[in-house]
Amino acid sequence: MTQKFSKLFIFSFVLALLFVSCSDNDKDPQKPKGDYDNGVLILNEGNFGTPNASVSFVNTEDFEVENKIFQGVNEATLGDVAQSIGFYQDYAFIVLNNSNKVEVVNRYTFESIATLTENISLPRYVAFEAGKAYVTNSGTNAIAVYDANTLVFKSTIDLGKTVNQVIAEDSYIYVQNASYGSGKEITVIDASTDQVVKTIDLGEDYNEMTEGDDMIYATANTGLIKVDLNTNEVAGTITYGDGVAKGGKIDVEDGMIYFVSGKFIYEVMSGATEVNNPPLIEVSTDATWDAGYGFGVEDGLIFYAIVNGFTAPSTVYIYNDSGEKIKEITAGMGTNAFYEND
Repeated sequence: MTQKFSKLFIFSFVLALLFVSCSDNDKDPQKPKGDYDNGVLILNEGNFGTPNASVSFVNTEDFEVENKIFQGVNEATLGDVAQSIGFYQDYAFIVLNNSNKVEVVNRYTFESIATLTENISLPRYVAFEAGKAYVTNSGTNAIAVYDANTLVFKSTIDLGKTVNQVIAEDSYIYVQNASYGSGKEITVIDASTDQVVKTIDLGEDYNEMTEGDDMIYATANTGLIKVDLNTNEVAGTITYGDGVAKGGKIDVEDGMIYFVSGKFIYEVMSGATEVNNPPLIEVSTDATWDAGYGFGVEDGLIFYAIVNGFTAPSTVYIYNDSGEKIKEITAGMGTNAFYEND
């Protein structure tokens, strides 16, 4: 009897260990990869000519914010004018325009990995395709191409015209040939050869562009211009209705297009033909030129930043996708963009 009981006890104990082990393994993928997992990174460009650019992190469960996370982790300044962030695997590439560099960090811990400077001149944006990082440089009107895994410089693509935002999709690189509302073209590059294969003429000047649902959407003078990424052709315009002013910042999520026009945030379905009033959100602010300087839609949340004339830390309003304000936080100087990090 004792021997049977011992065997039964041992068997039960082993089963329990296996159960706990399997349970722990099942939970592993849910564990945060670092202090800055499962939230939104807020990019703060800082003051031009001053190395006070920074990145903030907001936890989207309790909306607690931590500012200057790069400085806190690495005990070093980030740089001058943080223009944009791009993600590649576990890397975050932080593009520092006036510092002429790209800081590469672990996106979850923010520990510094490398600083890219070769053939970097007033960089703007970065995108990734075919294991390569494409950095647009307004100082040379060219694109610096790096190996995204080894972080070694590979080559330069000279375009000889404005380069700004860049989008990677289905083995192609789409480069915005416009800035500050001036410019009508998008250059298409084949990522397998790094050769220009097409120039798309949008027909009018445009401000910003974004990608979603196999389309590029650009905020232009008359409406939101659509470019079909399956054909690389202009596919029409979602025109502005009566009383809707020209759009600026733009984002796409779950088949809906969101864009900023001053203190108004509009929402329109991707299949619509016209943007109509009223807006989804009218932000309560007296700000003028700096209203909506930073904007993004991430995981059902709408982020809108006012930079307070670059004389004080930015104010960030957070709304749900119904347009209800749920939180107001203080970020860094000159908030310009938001990035979901999970």
